[in-house]
Amino acid sequence: MFAPHTVKEEYGVTLDDIDLEKYYDDMVANPNVEKKKKNAREMLNLIAQTQLQSGYPY
Repeated sequence: MFAPHTVKEEYGVTLDDIDLEKYYDDMVANPNVEKKKKNAREMLNLIAQTQLQSGYPY
């Protein structure tokens, strides 16, 4: 996961508008872009738990 603010500062483009296929490897290697590793299965489990508890589909 990338910190949106640092992506905007480094590349001048918001994370929503950046072409991840083009810039992903560069952002991973760039020490000026804050990033955090997150286990995908844990993230999906957390989303599913939140959906069940709240009753909302999103």
